[in-house]
Amino acid sequence: MFLHIHHTKYLRRLRGLFQILLTLISFFGFNEAVLAARYRNSLYISNFDARMTMAESPMAEPLWLGYASSGEHPELAKDPGNLYFKESPVRLMEYALMDLESSVPAHITDKTVDVVIGIAGYDFFRNQPAPKRSELKHYYELAEGCTGRQMDKKAFFSCMVRQIYREHGWTVEKVILTGDHNLMASAARAWLEKQHQSSENFDLMQATTAAVPYQIRSGTIVDGSARVPVHLRHSGGYYDLGLSAQSTYFKGWGACKEECQPIHSAYDASHYVQGYDQQTGQKGAMFNWWSRSGLNSLGFQTARMTSDKHKQEYTRGDNSISDNIYVLARKDAQGLMNRVIDQLVEIISLKQEEYYQGQSERVWPIVIMGEFAADVLASGQARERLLERLPAEDRARVMIVPGDDFFYNLSLGGKRLLKAKD
Repeated sequence: MFLHIHHTKYLRRLRGLFQILLTLISFFGFNEAVLAARYRNSLYISNFDARMTMAESPMAEPLWLGYASSGEHPELAKDPGNLYFKESPVRLMEYALMDLESSVPAHITDKTVDVVIGIAGYDFFRNQPAPKRSELKHYYELAEGCTGRQMDKKAFFSCMVRQIYREHGWTVEKVILTGDHNLMASAARAWLEKQHQSSENFDLMQATTAAVPYQIRSGTIVDGSARVPVHLRHSGGYYDLGLSAQSTYFKGWGACKEECQPIHSAYDASHYVQGYDQQTGQKGAMFNWWSRSGLNSLGFQTARMTSDKHKQEYTRGDNSISDNIYVLARKDAQGLMNRVIDQLVEIISLKQEEYYQGQSERVWPIVIMGEFAADVLASGQARERLLERLPAEDRARVMIVPGDDFFYNLSLGGKRLLKAKD
């Protein structure tokens, strides 16, 4: 009898513990909200585009990618990405997010995310006052609570990240906002480790709208290492390519006849120019814009013209040009491109002399990474011109990060920065 009673009490106690355990498992283990994947969103915003990855934490491989560009998408033509601007970087971010969401399966509804953003202009404009809500054309409603006297641009943009992502069904846990160069340096370190090389000491050339050099020592960017002479500022990238195209082909573009005809015809045949002209309802609207401004987008479109990958955009379709005209236009564009690559070489050589002054041997890798490297230096012709013009001692250390790796490295860079903040 005693054994039966004792056994029954034991079973009751065990059953009670089991019920408690089921409750805890249900709440902490199998509850949908708890089991929802935690995602990591890495976003790189340059002076004219936004590139985004979404990975499931703590994995490195991105699941989905997003892209938006004021140089490729006509609806964003006047929206540069620098933190200096009021709404433009927010629009680029949202368009990149929408592009990414087109790949997200419909059954994924619980979306919690940490957002890591590297944005151009961060160091210069993060402490400037936030824009007034009345100054916002596209985000007046969403900006409620994100503006005011106490808000600077960093706080404003971080707040808008939460607002925009919530509108698209994402719950943002953390926002890490930093300079685009910091995210690229973090991505470069991750890429070097993937190549089984040390990531503590190397020289980074951030190839973006301009070529910006950084000296990395002991895993940290050396203060002042990005300085270049005045004549090379804004050089070696899309900006100067656009400036050269503007001064050659768009200052008084209506008066430039025979010598401009091939390249003008090619620009006019692009989806970008056609789309913008249709959007504004005015023929020649983009040409008029390029005659005054839009240098990054003009540089980007000029670079596209030099790539075999985009040839059919110009030689097929309602506004196409002949193969002969395309060849002439491409030759003109390549002439402008060669000058920009030579500037990139000049900056690399100049900074290597500076970084290794007084040293007998140059030992650390020169990593070239960024959207200009991903898009332009993917061309064998461009890479060959770059390398053949460098001194032999520098040429042997150059590592051009492949464009196909850009998003994967971006994801890894975001992961490193997020881990450093935890």
